[in-house]
Amino acid sequence: MKRIVKIGLVVAAVLGVTVFLVVRGLGPPDLNDLDLQVAMLPAAVPEDALCLNSETRGPKAMELIHPLEGAVVIQGGDKQISLSEWEDFRPDLPWLKNQDIQNLYESHCHYRSPGAPADCKAWDCARYRDVAGYSWRTLGRLVGAGCYPTSGDGCSGTQAASGHLAVLLIQKCHIIRVKSPTYELTDPVGNKFVMNAHAAAEPTTDVELPEGWRFDVVERHAPLEVRPFGGGDNCYAVVLNDSRQQFYHQFEDTDGVFP
Repeated sequence: MKRIVKIGLVVAAVLGVTVFLVVRGLGPPDLNDLDLQVAMLPAAVPEDALCLNSETRGPKAMELIHPLEGAVVIQGGDKQISLSEWEDFRPDLPWLKNQDIQNLYESHCHYRSPGAPADCKAWDCARYRDVAGYSWRTLGRLVGAGCYPTSGDGCSGTQAASGHLAVLLIQKCHIIRVKSPTYELTDPVGNKFVMNAHAAAEPTTDVELPEGWRFDVVERHAPLEVRPFGGGDNCYAVVLNDSRQQFYHQFEDTDGVFP
């Protein structure tokens, strides 16, 4: 899964698992043009890391996206928006509200915002922004986007066409634990991805995948823990989006680097 086609930017996230979708013309760099290679080694998570999502109030994640920056933020800090306020809330452009997606977490831990130093402690690891009079904690940042396979017009807007997958590189210090059964994709060389969120009421395996890919439903005795990649203090996630608006985090790698 090496060559990827640029597809632009729109960001979608749910309950702290940031999922970035794309729209032509706004976007992040083409993954093939990045002057960056991410080591696909587990990030070093501090033993005393604080889960910043413990501050989030309300029954669901309320998130904003900044298409030009690639930033995604969630309610956090001292002036969090309430659910009743959220329903009619319209942020000032270019900020946009995220869509609602069903997550498949057992639990999760967002332990450092982009821009916070790697040696931060506790709440010093959070970075906040004021948008429209409310406070928001920064969750992640889209670094680059693409499409697999490269042939044809496989990815458009927020959708991957049937038989294609949107491919996204996200800077995000976030551990997720996906409940059993897990819905897993395996590519032709053995890289593995687990579904972490879906747009429909229930996940489905009725998806046309690129040639050589496999879809498995796996019964596990415990949640599958997915940690960020990057090695050392770096934090990245590789996320896929299929034609059914189902989203997958990579959890096993055979290539050593990405992209």
